[in-house]
Amino acid sequence: MDTLLGWLARRALHGLFVLFGVSVLSFLLVELAPGDFFAEMRLDPRISEATLRTLRARHGLDRPLPERYARWAASLARGELGYSFAYGSPVAPLLWPRGPAACPRPAAPRAPATYTRRNRPGRLAGR
Repeated sequence: MDTLLGWLARRALHGLFVLFGVSVLSFLLVELAPGDFFAEMRLDPRISEATLRTLRARHGLDRPLPERYARWAASLARGELGYSFAYGSPVAPLLWPRGPAACPRPAAPRAPATYTRRNRPGRLAGR
């Protein structure tokens, strides 16, 4: 039993490392992309540079990257998916109605059928 618990603990620890790595990569891909929402506003001559600096500070975009990641990860852990500047509302309520269309059919019920069709004993690979 001790080896099973050790194996489960190692797998859980590896899973946490993978989850951390995926979250860092996801954050970096979004943050390091050129431009942001306020960069587009810079083209409007009616919006002053001081207003843009104030907006960036209000939303934390003037903070260092590690601090922004920590705030992003903490809000994600609380279930807050962010704020949509385009819609002017939190993101989570915008995603829930679109969820069923994005995942119309779960993969779990299909897995046994896929396994039994393709991996029968005595069947040659590639046929």
